[in-house]
Amino acid sequence: MQTNFENVDYEALNKSTNLLQYKNAKKLNVLGRLKKKISGKHEQLNAIEKKIGHFSVRNVNKRDRRAVKNVMLLHKSESSKTLLTRKVQRLTAKSTCLTKEVNDLKVCLTELQKQNETMETKYDDLLGRCNIEKDKKL
Repeated sequence: MQTNFENVDYEALNKSTNLLQYKNAKKLNVLGRLKKKISGKHEQLNAIEKKIGHFSVRNVNKRDRRAVKNVMLLHKSESSKTLLTRKVQRLTAKSTCLTKEVNDLKVCLTELQKQNETMETKYDDLLGRCNIEKDKKL
């Protein structure tokens, strides 16, 4: 098998190789940047994993227990608040009812006092008449 080099366009071949080299260089640059990003992220991840203190498991569990305790306390306070508001509503209704009763009783008392006064005057009048009649008979 023989290769024929006479019909080869060296100029087009040279352009295509230059283009391929350029694209290869671009891809290598992108690959280098991505490798740097990945190594930076690995360092950040290792730093976070090695960090002790605020992010330790013990502190997270402590924070979660405290959060559950605070939720329970909040629930208790809200329930006691609703109970107290209901009690206040019932007591205000009861007090208005009692004030109405007191006012009604005052009205009845004044009416009874007026009736008592009129009865006393009638009784005194009758007593006076009876005494006059007794005096006439004597």
